[in-house]
Amino acid sequence: MSSCDWSSDVCSSDLVGIVIAKGTISDGSRPPGEIGGDSTAALIRKARRNKAVKAVVLRVDSGGGSAFASEVIRRELELTRDAGKPVVVSMGSVAASGGYWIATSSDEIWASPDTITGSIGIFGILPTYQKPLAKYLGTTFDGVGTTWLSGALRPDRALDPRVGELMQQMIDRGYEEFLERVGKARDMTRDEVDRIARGRIWSGADAHRLGLVDQLGDLDDAIAAATAIAGLEEKPRLIYLEKERTWKQKLAEQLFATASSFVGDAYQAPRGLSPVRSLRQLERRFETLLTLDDPNGVIAHCLCEIE
Repeated sequence: MSSCDWSSDVCSSDLVGIVIAKGTISDGSRPPGEIGGDSTAALIRKARRNKAVKAVVLRVDSGGGSAFASEVIRRELELTRDAGKPVVVSMGSVAASGGYWIATSSDEIWASPDTITGSIGIFGILPTYQKPLAKYLGTTFDGVGTTWLSGALRPDRALDPRVGELMQQMIDRGYEEFLERVGKARDMTRDEVDRIARGRIWSGADAHRLGLVDQLGDLDDAIAAATAIAGLEEKPRLIYLEKERTWKQKLAEQLFATASSFVGDAYQAPRGLSPVRSLRQLERRFETLLTLDDPNGVIAHCLCEIE
């Protein structure tokens, strides 16, 4: 299969658009190479509105993230199908929770036999740090409000049980919506989905047996399936849709790569333990938590990705 530049004149023929969804799903717009509810949906919308693109393949390699952002992406895929363009999902190493949520608006789902998939479930995060503030800094907070909700979501105060109850209702509602999405997509009842949901993960082979995926195969197989569904020639031109990096972003990446290489080569840590590597591992863990930015605090993320 040949590839094609979006801006090239040779792209006047029929195309299969490929969108990569890799990493944690975050709200809003994210930089190139990351998943943002708005930015990733914009790439799918770009494919939907381009007359040359006859089918879309979504490559998912994500353990999920924001439930709201996942729904924004899923809705855009639904609109693409409504426009008459087939959507085929190809699952990479992980396609779980929010990563599976966005896959439910597709004509076919392909997974590798060892793809971590499923994890149909959500949870909520409302962190507070009033205890360490009081213990280590001797700092406490007080105030007056007109309602019991005044300052209820402040992280420097203990969570009001009534807020916790509201949060639980949102989680329950979100979970039921997740079950509904999967049931509609996979032609299953609510209880049938619930029996294989509740956050449980499956291998791609087991997910295929349980009806969560249609076929086992790689990205090329998914592209071939999208080609066949759209009625295109065997080897259509492919267009990878991605958000362009700005000049500043490209420069920053190059500088960071050069600096990391220099520090890593210059420092010889005992027993082969590089401080740069250790800091990067710690940074990745914090980045995962910091990107869970759902506006409602409702998260669809497979915990198998958080080390």
